[in-house]
Amino acid sequence: MRPRTLTALAAVGLAVVVPAANAFSNEPMRANSVLGTASKTCKVKRAAVCSGVKHVGANLAGRDLRGAHFDKANLTGASFRNADLRRATFRGAKLSDADFGGANLKGANFGPTKGTRKGANQVSTITLSCNPNCQYSTLTNANFTSANLSSVNLSYSGLSSANFTYAKISQANFTGATPVSANFTNAYAVSSTFTSADLTSANFTYGNFTSANFTSANFTNTNLTQTSLNNATLTSATFSGAVWNETMCPDASTVTSPTTC
Repeated sequence: MRPRTLTALAAVGLAVVVPAANAFSNEPMRANSVLGTASKTCKVKRAAVCSGVKHVGANLAGRDLRGAHFDKANLTGASFRNADLRRATFRGAKLSDADFGGANLKGANFGPTKGTRKGANQVSTITLSCNPNCQYSTLTNANFTSANLSSVNLSYSGLSSANFTYAKISQANFTGATPVSANFTNAYAVSSTFTSADLTSANFTYGNFTSANFTSANFTNTNLTQTSLNNATLTSATFSGAVWNETMCPDASTVTSPTTC
């Protein structure tokens, strides 16, 4: 409004409300716009240093954020749909209800913060709960070490060489996904779904896949050393070249090659 118009409205007693410059918008943030609603801020761009930034509900859909650093950032409810996040780091970030649907996360790091002791009892501060899902995402070489991915939907996603060591993936959906050569060592994947997933050359050593659904999954050359498949569904799954070493079968029996479940 023009100054004279504002003065006229005020003169007749009408309230004048001027929209704030940072009013919430459902539109994606533009390149080089400011991310952060607290003391720490950064610019939305490639290789951005956004560690420790807090911006709940940020809309970063479609943005080019290759190599950006979001370590220990609070991006709860943020949208990264179709964003380019190759080699981005999210160590120790708060990502509850974050949406990575269609995002390119090749080489992204969701592992524990630097200096954190690794081990079976390690608990990551990361909680990735895609809303509504992470379907069709590209997560090649992504590092989810110790991350909490319970109930996440990664169906039909590219997960080649992804690292899920010690990750919590119970009730997660990997239907049609391609975690070829992925590392699931010590993963907790109770009641997860891998229907028609390509698990060729994946490492399931010490993983807990109790009650998981592997219908029509491809286990070619997969390492199943001391893996728990207790009560799992293996209907029409293929196991050519798979390594069976003290593997627990669906009937709770334990087998070692050449014996199989």
